[in-house]
Amino acid sequence: MRPTPLALGTAAGVAAAALLAIPAADSVRDLRAARTARATLAQLAAGPGPARGIVIDGDATPARDAGAAADRLAVRLRTSAIRSGLLLEVATPVPSDGLARVQLTVSGSEDAVVGFADMLERSRPLARFVTWRMTAAGGAVTLSGDVVGPWQ
Repeated sequence: MRPTPLALGTAAGVAAAALLAIPAADSVRDLRAARTARATLAQLAAGPGPARGIVIDGDATPARDAGAAADRLAVRLRTSAIRSGLLLEVATPVPSDGLARVQLTVSGSEDAVVGFADMLERSRPLARFVTWRMTAAGGAVTLSGDVVGPWQ
């Protein structure tokens, strides 16, 4: 039995399709990579998105500028020191770029001073000692240092 011309043409078409499938798959893969690269470049060309803060909401002191934030931080430190039963010697806002900064000196019993420092470091909005020093004089302990906090 002789193959018909239709059968020969069909067999040749199937063979050609099979041979062309490999280069076609490579072309589709290259096209996908090119589209991904184009999308990445378009995103980079659009520029950065809106600026995001480095602290989460509620961790920064709300204020219009660093001076106002330092004043609010000083008030917070004064209030917390008095509530902790400490003698507040110094709570002075210091001009600073970026973070709100306050020079602080408090004194009292060792337990009260350590508790105050712990409460300050754990509470929100954030406030951290950049420099600090504890000294003992008689029955009292004095804590002095610079406290900073973010503002927005």
